[in-house]
Amino acid sequence: MRVTLTSKIHKIFTPEQMVELNAITYQPASNLEKVIMIENLLETKYHIEYLKLGSGTNRYGCQIGDTVFKFALDEAGKMDNMREFKYTDKLQPYVIKCYECAPDGLIMACEPFQPLSEKEFLDEKDNILEILSELSRNFFIGDIGFTTKNCMNWGRRKSDGQLGILDFAYIYSTSYKTFCCTCEGQPFLQYDEKYVDLICPVCGRKWSFQDI
Repeated sequence: MRVTLTSKIHKIFTPEQMVELNAITYQPASNLEKVIMIENLLETKYHIEYLKLGSGTNRYGCQIGDTVFKFALDEAGKMDNMREFKYTDKLQPYVIKCYECAPDGLIMACEPFQPLSEKEFLDEKDNILEILSELSRNFFIGDIGFTTKNCMNWGRRKSDGQLGILDFAYIYSTSYKTFCCTCEGQPFLQYDEKYVDLICPVCGRKWSFQDI
């Protein structure tokens, strides 16, 4: 049986537009300035209606119709898109579904989630820690631990209310050798009780995800 697949990315963006968007990633400008460049193209040149969702360190997100698009702002952002696309199926149902990613990581198409408010985040503590416990069996993921700093990285799937993670680009296998302590025996690090920092089970040294 033949299956016809429709590209969500190319339904919105022409190849010529993607060339222009890609050129922005190489501009000698700050990523905040690059966000403004992308919005100017969407609004004034492409005349695309969109809902701004916000920007992170290396990517900018907006919703067009029923799809969220994550735009890379630099090479690191492209890698982030490709990493999320690679792991999205392995982490279901606890992360957003990434439908499609451009081969170079420039744009990724995802499902929309409803972000949690800080109160909702705190109220869902037990459920969030349970999800983190499940995911941590096989993966280390940065910026998702139970701290209000990560509140906006959690949301609900609009179809069924499932709690999930909106940004999981900093993901690594628990067997990745970088996550070993430097003490004798080089034991694997383990999450703390809130899944924020990593702790050596032998010497007790604490590491932040950013340090590693």
